[in-house]
Amino acid sequence: MSTVKSYRHYLIALALSIIVLIAFSPGEHLTRTGIHVLAVLIPTLYLWVTNHTDWVSLLMCAGLIVTGILTPVMVWQQSFGNQIIILIMVCLVLNGILKESGVIEKVARWFVTRKFVEGKPKAFIAMFVFSNLFLGLFLESMALMIIYIMIAETFLKEMGYKKGDSFYTAIMLCILWVNSITAVATPFSNALPLIMMDAVYNAHGIYISWGQWITIGVPWAFIMYGIMMLVVCVIWRKLDTKQYASYDVSQAKKNSPPLSKQGKIATVVGICVILAWLFPEYARPFAPQAAAWVRSLGFAVPPIIGVSILCILRIDNKPIANYSEVAKIVPLGVLGFVAAVIVFGNALNHADAGIIAQLRMVLEPITYGLSPYVLVGIALVCSLIMTKFISNTVTMLLFVHLTLPLIAGSDISLGGVVILIGLAASLGALVPSSTVAAPLMFGPGHITVANTWKYNLTYLVIAYVPVIFILFPFANAVIR
Repeated sequence: MSTVKSYRHYLIALALSIIVLIAFSPGEHLTRTGIHVLAVLIPTLYLWVTNHTDWVSLLMCAGLIVTGILTPVMVWQQSFGNQIIILIMVCLVLNGILKESGVIEKVARWFVTRKFVEGKPKAFIAMFVFSNLFLGLFLESMALMIIYIMIAETFLKEMGYKKGDSFYTAIMLCILWVNSITAVATPFSNALPLIMMDAVYNAHGIYISWGQWITIGVPWAFIMYGIMMLVVCVIWRKLDTKQYASYDVSQAKKNSPPLSKQGKIATVVGICVILAWLFPEYARPFAPQAAAWVRSLGFAVPPIIGVSILCILRIDNKPIANYSEVAKIVPLGVLGFVAAVIVFGNALNHADAGIIAQLRMVLEPITYGLSPYVLVGIALVCSLIMTKFISNTVTMLLFVHLTLPLIAGSDISLGGVVILIGLAASLGALVPSSTVAAPLMFGPGHITVANTWKYNLTYLVIAYVPVIFILFPFANAVIR
Protein backbone atom coordinates (compact mmCIF):
# COMPACT_ATOMS: atom_id res chain seq x y z
CA MET A 1 0.00 0.00 0.00
CA SER A 2 2.82 2.40 0.86
CA THR A 3 4.44 1.73 -2.52
CA VAL A 4 1.22 2.61 -4.34
CA LYS A 5 0.87 5.73 -2.22
CA SER A 6 4.39 6.89 -3.14
CA TYR A 7 3.49 6.57 -6.83
CA ARG A 8 0.01 8.09 -6.57
CA HIS A 9 0.83 11.43 -8.22
CA TYR A 10 2.53 9.71 -11.13
CA LEU A 11 -0.39 7.31 -11.53
CA ILE A 12 -2.85 10.23 -11.45
CA ALA A 13 -0.77 12.07 -14.07
CA LEU A 14 -0.76 8.97 -16.27
CA ALA A 15 -4.54 8.60 -15.79
CA LEU A 16 -5.06 12.25 -16.79
CA SER A 17 -3.09 11.69 -19.98
CA ILE A 18 -5.13 8.60 -20.87
CA ILE A 19 -8.43 10.37 -20.10
CA VAL A 20 -7.48 13.25 -22.42
CA LEU A 21 -6.61 10.84 -25.22
CA ILE A 22 -9.87 8.90 -24.80
CA ALA A 23 -12.37 11.60 -23.87
CA PHE A 24 -11.26 14.45 -26.17
CA SER A 25 -12.09 14.41 -29.85
CA PRO A 26 -11.07 16.80 -32.63
CA GLY A 27 -13.30 19.85 -32.96
CA GLU A 28 -13.68 22.70 -35.38
CA HIS A 29 -10.24 23.94 -34.44
CA LEU A 30 -8.77 21.35 -32.05
CA THR A 31 -6.75 18.77 -33.97
CA ARG A 32 -5.68 15.23 -33.11
CA THR A 33 -2.17 16.62 -32.65
CA GLY A 34 -3.61 19.24 -30.28
CA ILE A 35 -5.18 16.45 -28.20
CA HIS A 36 -1.79 14.75 -27.99
CA VAL A 37 -0.29 18.04 -26.86
CA LEU A 38 -2.96 18.38 -24.13
CA ALA A 39 -2.19 14.80 -23.07
CA VAL A 40 1.34 16.05 -22.33
CA LEU A 41 0.56 19.52 -20.93
CA ILE A 42 -2.26 18.62 -18.49
CA PRO A 43 -0.32 15.89 -16.63
CA THR A 44 2.68 18.24 -16.59
CA LEU A 45 0.59 20.92 -14.89
CA TYR A 46 -0.57 18.39 -12.32
CA LEU A 47 2.97 17.24 -11.55
CA TRP A 48 4.24 20.83 -11.38
CA VAL A 49 1.61 21.48 -8.71
CA THR A 50 2.02 18.26 -6.72
CA ASN A 51 5.54 17.04 -7.32
CA HIS A 52 8.61 18.53 -8.99
CA THR A 53 9.33 21.12 -11.65
CA ASP A 54 12.84 19.98 -12.58
CA TRP A 55 12.81 16.57 -14.28
CA VAL A 56 9.09 16.97 -15.03
CA SER A 57 9.95 20.00 -17.17
CA LEU A 58 12.49 18.00 -19.17
CA LEU A 59 10.00 15.16 -19.60
CA MET A 60 7.43 17.61 -20.94
CA CYS A 61 9.90 18.85 -23.56
CA ALA A 62 10.51 15.26 -24.63
CA GLY A 63 6.75 14.65 -24.70
CA LEU A 64 6.17 17.57 -27.07
CA ILE A 65 8.72 16.09 -29.45
CA VAL A 66 6.89 12.75 -29.32
CA THR A 67 3.58 14.45 -30.23
CA GLY A 68 5.16 15.80 -33.41
CA ILE A 69 3.93 19.34 -32.74
CA LEU A 70 7.54 20.52 -32.49
CA THR A 71 10.74 19.02 -33.85
CA PRO A 72 13.69 18.28 -31.55
CA VAL A 73 15.57 21.26 -32.97
CA MET A 74 12.59 23.56 -32.35
CA VAL A 75 12.09 22.34 -28.77
CA TRP A 76 15.70 22.76 -27.70
CA GLN A 77 16.21 26.03 -29.57
CA GLN A 78 13.06 27.54 -28.06
CA SER A 79 13.89 26.31 -24.56
CA PHE A 80 17.53 26.06 -23.53
CA GLY A 81 18.64 27.85 -26.69
CA ASN A 82 16.65 30.96 -25.75
CA GLN A 83 18.72 33.89 -24.49
CA ILE A 84 16.35 34.11 -21.49
CA ILE A 85 17.96 30.96 -20.08
CA ILE A 86 21.48 32.37 -20.45
CA LEU A 87 20.36 35.67 -18.94
CA ILE A 88 18.79 34.02 -15.87
CA MET A 89 21.77 31.69 -15.42
CA VAL A 90 24.31 34.53 -15.43
CA CYS A 91 22.12 36.72 -13.22
CA LEU A 92 21.89 33.91 -10.68
CA VAL A 93 25.69 33.82 -10.63
CA LEU A 94 25.77 37.62 -10.20
CA ASN A 95 23.30 37.26 -7.31
CA GLY A 96 25.61 34.69 -5.75
CA ILE A 97 28.58 37.06 -6.02
CA LEU A 98 26.61 39.87 -4.36
CA LYS A 99 25.63 37.48 -1.58
CA GLU A 100 29.12 36.09 -1.01
CA SER A 101 30.65 39.57 -1.00
CA GLY A 102 28.16 40.65 1.68
CA VAL A 103 26.30 43.25 -0.41
CA ILE A 104 22.79 41.84 0.01
CA GLU A 105 23.00 41.37 3.78
CA LYS A 106 24.62 44.80 4.12
CA VAL A 107 21.65 46.42 2.36
CA ALA A 108 19.15 44.50 4.49
CA ARG A 109 20.93 45.42 7.74
CA TRP A 110 21.26 49.07 6.71
CA PHE A 111 17.50 49.41 6.34
CA VAL A 112 16.65 47.79 9.70
CA THR A 113 19.29 49.64 11.74
CA ARG A 114 17.90 53.14 11.24
CA LYS A 115 17.42 54.95 14.55
CA PHE A 116 13.65 55.32 14.18
CA VAL A 117 13.29 51.50 14.10
CA GLU A 118 14.32 51.35 17.78
CA GLY A 119 11.38 50.07 19.81
CA LYS A 120 9.02 50.08 16.82
CA PRO A 121 8.36 46.52 15.59
CA LYS A 122 6.10 47.58 12.74
CA ALA A 123 8.72 50.04 11.54
CA PHE A 124 11.18 47.13 11.52
CA ILE A 125 8.79 45.06 9.37
CA ALA A 126 8.25 47.98 6.99
CA MET A 127 11.98 48.63 6.53
CA PHE A 128 12.96 44.96 6.28
CA VAL A 129 10.29 44.27 3.66
CA PHE A 130 11.17 47.45 1.75
CA SER A 131 14.82 46.39 1.55
CA ASN A 132 13.68 43.08 0.08
CA LEU A 133 11.43 44.84 -2.43
CA PHE A 134 14.14 47.33 -3.40
CA LEU A 135 16.72 44.62 -4.13
CA GLY A 136 14.09 42.43 -5.80
CA LEU A 137 13.47 45.04 -8.48
CA PHE A 138 17.01 44.42 -9.74
CA LEU A 139 17.98 40.87 -8.69
CA GLU A 140 16.62 37.41 -9.50
CA SER A 141 13.66 36.95 -7.18
CA MET A 142 13.95 33.24 -6.31
CA ALA A 143 17.61 33.40 -5.27
CA LEU A 144 16.93 36.63 -3.36
CA MET A 145 14.02 34.99 -1.53
CA ILE A 146 16.26 32.16 -0.32
CA ILE A 147 18.81 34.70 0.91
CA TYR A 148 16.15 36.76 2.68
CA ILE A 149 14.71 33.71 4.43
CA MET A 150 18.17 33.12 5.92
CA ILE A 151 18.57 36.79 6.89
CA ALA A 152 15.10 36.85 8.46
CA GLU A 153 15.82 33.67 10.45
CA THR A 154 18.95 35.34 11.88
CA PHE A 155 17.05 38.46 12.97
CA LEU A 156 14.09 36.50 14.35
CA LYS A 157 16.35 34.15 16.31
CA GLU A 158 18.15 37.14 17.82
CA MET A 159 14.76 38.49 18.93
CA GLY A 160 13.61 35.14 20.31
CA TYR A 161 10.86 34.40 17.77
CA LYS A 162 10.23 30.90 16.43
CA LYS A 163 8.07 29.24 13.78
CA GLY A 164 4.40 29.65 14.54
CA ASP A 165 4.76 33.01 16.31
CA SER A 166 2.64 35.65 14.59
CA PHE A 167 5.58 38.09 14.18
CA TYR A 168 7.66 35.30 12.59
CA THR A 169 4.74 34.36 10.31
CA ALA A 170 4.15 37.97 9.23
CA ILE A 171 7.80 38.49 8.24
CA MET A 172 7.96 35.24 6.28
CA LEU A 173 4.62 35.84 4.54
CA CYS A 174 5.84 39.28 3.46
CA ILE A 175 8.96 37.69 1.95
CA LEU A 176 6.71 35.38 -0.10
CA TRP A 177 4.53 38.32 -1.17
CA VAL A 178 7.60 40.32 -2.19
CA ASN A 179 8.83 37.37 -4.23
CA SER A 180 5.56 37.22 -6.17
CA ILE A 181 5.75 40.97 -6.80
CA THR A 182 9.40 41.33 -7.78
CA ALA A 183 9.31 38.21 -9.97
CA VAL A 184 7.25 40.16 -12.47
CA ALA A 185 7.63 43.87 -11.63
CA THR A 186 10.74 44.35 -13.81
CA PRO A 187 12.56 42.32 -16.46
CA PHE A 188 15.87 42.70 -14.58
CA SER A 189 17.10 39.16 -13.95
CA ASN A 190 13.52 37.82 -13.83
CA ALA A 191 12.17 35.27 -16.29
CA LEU A 192 8.42 35.97 -16.17
CA PRO A 193 8.36 39.39 -17.91
CA LEU A 194 10.90 38.10 -20.45
CA ILE A 195 8.78 35.02 -21.17
CA MET A 196 5.66 37.15 -21.59
CA MET A 197 7.36 39.66 -23.89
CA ASP A 198 8.82 36.86 -25.99
CA ALA A 199 5.52 34.95 -26.17
CA VAL A 200 3.29 37.86 -27.25
CA TYR A 201 5.81 39.03 -29.84
CA ASN A 202 6.07 35.58 -31.42
CA ALA A 203 2.34 34.78 -31.26
CA HIS A 204 0.67 38.18 -31.71
CA GLY A 205 3.36 40.49 -33.08
CA ILE A 206 3.11 42.81 -30.06
CA TYR A 207 6.42 44.35 -29.00
CA ILE A 208 6.74 45.37 -25.36
CA SER A 209 9.95 47.12 -24.34
CA TRP A 210 11.72 46.85 -21.01
CA GLY A 211 10.94 50.51 -20.37
CA GLN A 212 7.22 49.98 -20.94
CA TRP A 213 7.13 47.03 -18.56
CA ILE A 214 9.03 48.98 -15.89
CA THR A 215 6.69 51.97 -16.32
CA ILE A 216 3.77 49.83 -15.13
CA GLY A 217 5.58 47.26 -12.99
CA VAL A 218 7.48 49.56 -10.63
CA PRO A 219 4.48 51.71 -9.57
CA TRP A 220 2.50 48.49 -9.12
CA ALA A 221 5.25 47.09 -6.89
CA PHE A 222 5.11 50.11 -4.59
CA ILE A 223 1.30 50.01 -4.49
CA MET A 224 1.47 46.34 -3.49
CA TYR A 225 4.02 47.27 -0.81
CA GLY A 226 1.54 49.73 0.62
CA ILE A 227 -1.17 47.04 0.67
CA MET A 228 1.22 44.61 2.38
CA MET A 229 1.91 47.11 5.13
CA LEU A 230 -1.81 47.84 5.49
CA VAL A 231 -2.55 44.15 6.01
CA VAL A 232 0.40 43.38 8.31
CA CYS A 233 0.64 46.59 10.32
CA VAL A 234 -3.05 47.57 10.53
CA ILE A 235 -5.39 44.66 9.74
CA TRP A 236 -3.34 41.81 11.27
CA ARG A 237 -4.72 41.16 14.74
CA LYS A 238 -2.77 39.87 17.72
CA LEU A 239 0.63 40.45 16.12
CA ASP A 240 2.99 39.40 18.90
CA THR A 241 5.52 42.23 19.21
CA LYS A 242 6.55 41.83 22.87
CA GLN A 243 9.83 40.05 22.18
CA TYR A 244 10.85 42.79 19.76
CA ALA A 245 11.97 44.76 22.83
CA SER A 246 15.11 42.62 22.83
CA TYR A 247 16.13 44.01 19.41
CA ASP A 248 19.03 46.41 19.91
CA VAL A 249 19.66 48.66 16.91
CA SER A 250 23.14 49.59 18.15
CA GLN A 251 24.12 45.94 18.48
CA ALA A 252 22.63 45.14 15.09
CA LYS A 253 24.83 47.86 13.59
CA LYS A 254 27.88 46.29 15.19
CA ASN A 255 26.89 42.96 13.65
CA SER A 256 27.02 44.63 10.24
CA PRO A 257 30.69 45.09 9.32
CA PRO A 258 31.73 47.66 6.69
CA LEU A 259 31.37 46.56 3.10
CA SER A 260 34.59 45.05 1.79
CA LYS A 261 36.45 46.22 -1.32
CA GLN A 262 35.09 43.13 -3.08
CA GLY A 263 31.56 44.11 -2.12
CA LYS A 264 31.99 47.70 -3.26
CA ILE A 265 33.37 46.66 -6.64
CA ALA A 266 30.61 44.03 -7.05
CA THR A 267 28.02 46.73 -6.29
CA VAL A 268 29.47 49.08 -8.93
CA VAL A 269 29.53 46.30 -11.52
CA GLY A 270 25.94 45.35 -10.69
CA ILE A 271 24.80 48.96 -11.14
CA CYS A 272 26.65 49.17 -14.47
CA VAL A 273 24.85 46.03 -15.69
CA ILE A 274 21.49 47.61 -14.85
CA LEU A 275 22.45 50.83 -16.64
CA ALA A 276 23.47 48.80 -19.70
CA TRP A 277 20.02 47.16 -19.72
CA LEU A 278 18.31 50.55 -19.55
CA PHE A 279 20.59 52.31 -22.03
CA PRO A 280 18.89 51.19 -25.29
CA GLU A 281 15.51 52.35 -24.00
CA TYR A 282 16.42 55.75 -22.62
CA ALA A 283 19.41 56.74 -24.78
CA ARG A 284 17.56 56.63 -28.11
CA PRO A 285 16.71 60.38 -28.18
CA PHE A 286 20.32 61.56 -27.82
CA ALA A 287 22.42 58.54 -28.92
CA PRO A 288 20.30 56.48 -31.32
CA GLN A 289 23.19 54.61 -32.96
CA ALA A 290 24.79 53.63 -29.65
CA ALA A 291 21.39 52.61 -28.27
CA ALA A 292 20.70 50.46 -31.33
CA TRP A 293 24.11 48.78 -31.06
CA VAL A 294 23.68 47.96 -27.37
CA ARG A 295 20.19 46.59 -28.08
CA SER A 296 21.61 44.39 -30.84
CA LEU A 297 23.85 42.67 -28.28
CA GLY A 298 20.86 41.24 -26.44
CA PHE A 299 20.21 41.35 -22.71
CA ALA A 300 22.50 38.48 -21.70
CA VAL A 301 25.75 40.16 -22.76
CA PRO A 302 25.94 42.91 -20.04
CA PRO A 303 25.75 40.49 -17.07
CA ILE A 304 28.17 38.10 -18.81
CA ILE A 305 30.67 40.95 -19.11
CA GLY A 306 29.97 42.01 -15.53
CA VAL A 307 30.55 38.51 -14.11
CA SER A 308 33.69 38.15 -16.23
CA ILE A 309 35.10 41.40 -14.86
CA LEU A 310 34.49 40.21 -11.29
CA CYS A 311 36.26 36.93 -12.10
CA ILE A 312 39.26 38.80 -13.56
CA LEU A 313 39.74 41.57 -10.96
CA ARG A 314 41.81 40.57 -7.93
CA ILE A 315 41.94 41.87 -4.36
CA ASP A 316 44.84 40.59 -2.22
CA ASN A 317 45.81 38.34 -5.13
CA LYS A 318 42.40 36.61 -5.09
CA PRO A 319 39.69 37.06 -7.72
CA ILE A 320 36.61 38.90 -6.48
CA ALA A 321 34.51 36.01 -7.79
CA ASN A 322 35.39 32.36 -8.20
CA TYR A 323 33.02 31.31 -10.96
CA SER A 324 33.30 27.57 -10.38
CA GLU A 325 32.34 28.07 -6.73
CA VAL A 326 29.57 30.61 -7.23
CA ALA A 327 28.08 28.66 -10.16
CA LYS A 328 27.31 25.80 -7.75
CA ILE A 329 24.40 27.82 -6.39
CA VAL A 330 22.70 28.04 -9.81
CA PRO A 331 19.56 25.87 -9.49
CA LEU A 332 19.38 23.75 -12.63
CA GLY A 333 15.77 22.92 -11.79
CA VAL A 334 14.76 26.58 -12.12
CA LEU A 335 16.48 26.86 -15.50
CA GLY A 336 14.74 23.68 -16.68
CA PHE A 337 11.37 24.99 -15.52
CA VAL A 338 11.84 28.34 -17.27
CA ALA A 339 12.95 26.57 -20.45
CA ALA A 340 9.91 24.28 -20.35
CA VAL A 341 7.49 27.15 -19.76
CA ILE A 342 8.75 28.93 -22.88
CA VAL A 343 8.06 25.81 -24.95
CA PHE A 344 4.77 25.27 -23.10
CA GLY A 345 3.47 28.63 -24.31
CA ASN A 346 4.57 27.96 -27.89
CA ALA A 347 2.90 24.52 -27.93
CA LEU A 348 -0.27 25.85 -26.34
CA ASN A 349 -0.62 28.55 -29.00
CA HIS A 350 0.60 26.46 -31.97
CA ALA A 351 -1.73 26.81 -34.96
CA ASP A 352 -1.50 23.09 -35.82
CA ALA A 353 -2.77 22.19 -32.32
CA GLY A 354 -5.80 24.49 -32.37
CA ILE A 355 -6.05 24.56 -28.56
CA ILE A 356 -6.39 28.31 -28.07
CA ALA A 357 -8.61 28.68 -31.14
CA GLN A 358 -10.96 25.98 -29.78
CA LEU A 359 -11.08 27.64 -26.37
CA ARG A 360 -11.88 30.98 -28.00
CA MET A 361 -14.72 29.38 -29.97
CA VAL A 362 -16.16 27.99 -26.74
CA LEU A 363 -15.88 31.37 -25.02
CA GLU A 364 -17.24 33.52 -27.86
CA PRO A 365 -20.96 32.84 -27.15
CA ILE A 366 -20.35 33.75 -23.50
CA THR A 367 -18.35 36.89 -24.24
CA TYR A 368 -20.31 38.07 -27.30
CA GLY A 369 -21.51 41.63 -26.92
CA LEU A 370 -19.47 42.33 -23.83
CA SER A 371 -17.43 45.52 -23.70
CA PRO A 372 -13.68 44.98 -24.25
CA TYR A 373 -13.15 46.71 -20.90
CA VAL A 374 -15.42 44.16 -19.21
CA LEU A 375 -13.53 41.34 -20.94
CA VAL A 376 -10.24 42.64 -19.60
CA GLY A 377 -11.75 42.91 -16.12
CA ILE A 378 -12.95 39.30 -16.33
CA ALA A 379 -9.54 38.13 -17.57
CA LEU A 380 -7.82 39.88 -14.66
CA VAL A 381 -10.24 38.38 -12.12
CA CYS A 382 -9.81 34.89 -13.60
CA SER A 383 -6.03 35.32 -13.59
CA LEU A 384 -6.09 36.33 -9.92
CA ILE A 385 -8.23 33.31 -9.00
CA MET A 386 -6.47 30.69 -11.13
CA THR A 387 -2.99 31.68 -9.99
CA LYS A 388 -3.92 30.93 -6.38
CA PHE A 389 -3.76 27.23 -7.18
CA ILE A 390 -1.55 26.60 -10.22
CA SER A 391 1.56 28.03 -11.85
CA ASN A 392 1.45 31.79 -12.31
CA THR A 393 3.46 31.48 -15.53
CA VAL A 394 0.95 29.13 -17.14
CA THR A 395 -1.89 31.37 -15.96
CA MET A 396 -0.27 34.39 -17.60
CA LEU A 397 0.28 32.67 -20.92
CA LEU A 398 -3.20 31.12 -21.05
CA PHE A 399 -5.15 34.31 -20.36
CA VAL A 400 -2.98 36.47 -22.59
CA HIS A 401 -3.50 34.15 -25.55
CA LEU A 402 -7.25 33.97 -24.83
CA THR A 403 -7.83 37.67 -24.17
CA LEU A 404 -5.85 39.47 -26.88
CA PRO A 405 -7.91 38.18 -29.86
CA LEU A 406 -11.15 39.05 -28.04
CA ILE A 407 -10.18 42.72 -27.59
CA ALA A 408 -8.21 43.19 -30.84
CA GLY A 409 -9.45 46.21 -32.78
CA SER A 410 -10.62 48.05 -29.66
CA ASP A 411 -9.02 51.19 -28.28
CA ILE A 412 -7.48 49.23 -25.41
CA SER A 413 -3.69 48.97 -25.30
CA LEU A 414 -2.88 45.32 -26.01
CA GLY A 415 0.62 45.70 -24.59
CA GLY A 416 -0.83 47.24 -21.44
CA VAL A 417 -3.24 44.31 -21.03
CA VAL A 418 -0.37 41.84 -21.38
CA ILE A 419 1.54 43.57 -18.59
CA LEU A 420 -1.54 43.77 -16.35
CA ILE A 421 -2.35 40.09 -16.77
CA GLY A 422 1.27 39.32 -15.95
CA LEU A 423 1.06 41.40 -12.77
CA ALA A 424 -2.31 40.00 -11.70
CA ALA A 425 -1.32 36.39 -12.35
CA SER A 426 1.78 36.76 -10.21
CA LEU A 427 -0.21 37.26 -7.01
CA GLY A 428 -0.31 33.61 -6.01
CA ALA A 429 0.67 32.89 -2.42
CA LEU A 430 -2.39 31.18 -0.96
CA VAL A 431 -1.36 27.51 -1.10
CA PRO A 432 1.92 25.62 -1.74
CA SER A 433 0.99 24.98 -5.38
CA SER A 434 0.40 28.66 -6.23
CA THR A 435 3.96 29.48 -7.30
CA VAL A 436 7.32 27.79 -7.69
CA ALA A 437 8.53 29.81 -4.68
CA ALA A 438 5.64 28.92 -2.32
CA PRO A 439 7.00 25.48 -1.28
CA LEU A 440 10.11 27.23 0.10
CA MET A 441 7.82 28.82 2.69
CA PHE A 442 5.15 26.18 3.25
CA GLY A 443 7.49 23.17 3.00
CA PRO A 444 9.82 23.96 5.95
CA GLY A 445 6.88 25.32 7.96
CA HIS A 446 7.91 28.98 7.93
CA ILE A 447 4.21 29.62 7.27
CA THR A 448 1.17 27.36 6.98
CA VAL A 449 -2.10 27.69 5.11
CA ALA A 450 -3.91 27.69 8.46
CA ASN A 451 -2.06 30.66 9.95
CA THR A 452 -1.93 32.78 6.78
CA TRP A 453 -5.05 32.15 4.65
CA LYS A 454 -7.10 34.94 6.26
CA TYR A 455 -4.45 37.61 5.67
CA ASN A 456 -3.45 36.13 2.33
CA LEU A 457 -7.01 36.45 1.03
CA THR A 458 -7.36 39.95 2.45
CA TYR A 459 -4.17 41.06 0.71
CA LEU A 460 -5.14 39.42 -2.59
CA VAL A 461 -8.67 40.85 -2.62
CA ILE A 462 -7.45 44.37 -1.86
CA ALA A 463 -4.76 43.99 -4.54
CA TYR A 464 -7.41 43.65 -7.26
CA VAL A 465 -8.69 47.20 -6.68
CA PRO A 466 -5.60 49.16 -7.84
CA VAL A 467 -5.03 46.74 -10.73
CA ILE A 468 -8.48 47.55 -12.16
CA PHE A 469 -9.05 51.15 -11.14
CA ILE A 470 -5.54 52.62 -11.19
CA LEU A 471 -3.16 50.55 -13.31
CA PHE A 472 -5.62 49.59 -16.06
CA PRO A 473 -6.38 53.21 -17.10
CA PHE A 474 -2.73 54.18 -16.53
CA ALA A 475 -1.42 51.34 -18.73
CA ASN A 476 -4.04 52.11 -21.37
CA ALA A 477 -2.87 55.71 -21.50
CA VAL A 478 0.93 55.23 -21.57
CA ILE A 479 1.48 51.90 -23.37
CA ARG A 480 0.78 52.41 -27.07
